[in-house]
Amino acid sequence: MKIAVAALLIALGAPIQADDAADLLRSRGNHVDEDDGKTKVSLVPSVGDKSVAEADVQALNRLQGVVELRIIASEGISPTIFGKLNELPEVKLVAIHYRMPEESIRFLDRFPNVEILKFWADSFVSCEELPKLEKLRVLHHESTEGDFTMKAVERIAACQNLEEIIILRPIPEEGIGLLKNLPHLQILEVNETVYRNNAGEQVAGDKRR
Repeated sequence: MKIAVAALLIALGAPIQADDAADLLRSRGNHVDEDDGKTKVSLVPSVGDKSVAEADVQALNRLQGVVELRIIASEGISPTIFGKLNELPEVKLVAIHYRMPEESIRFLDRFPNVEILKFWADSFVSCEELPKLEKLRVLHHESTEGDFTMKAVERIAACQNLEEIIILRPIPEEGIGLLKNLPHLQILEVNETVYRNNAGEQVAGDKRR
């Protein structure tokens, strides 16, 4: 009954306690781990669904201290629903485990202080809509499908505080130089070729062993 009431209150736009929102998310198959005021959330669609539901995003808006968000959905979050997510300034890590609609990527600006962004997609996710994330330090793009455009590389390079970039697919040759020259970059690996090592030294395109 408590969960049903929480769901109704959220649907009506009424406030609910963070604990009730966490219980509601769990009841819908999502994972919520709370420890010492820090919350880690994995959004997992209900059985039969391929994308994150609006009810889950609305419940996420009621949580406190969210530091890590994983989106585990074969079709990610639609832009209409992602756009309803409040800004979550405490989130430090965002991981997208499968694909995400291109137009949804721009809503990563809901995490202005994110430091680690990981695309673990089997299906290719472009970064052409990637917002400028001032605090982003680490970007891993581990899809083995698709190719990057120069526009996508430029969007990545706009995140000037990046220290580590790992991309498993080829990017345009001119994009290598653009990324190598990021002011804080320590590690750059593209298509299994290392261009900057973990000491920040430029490497002449050494293949990873």
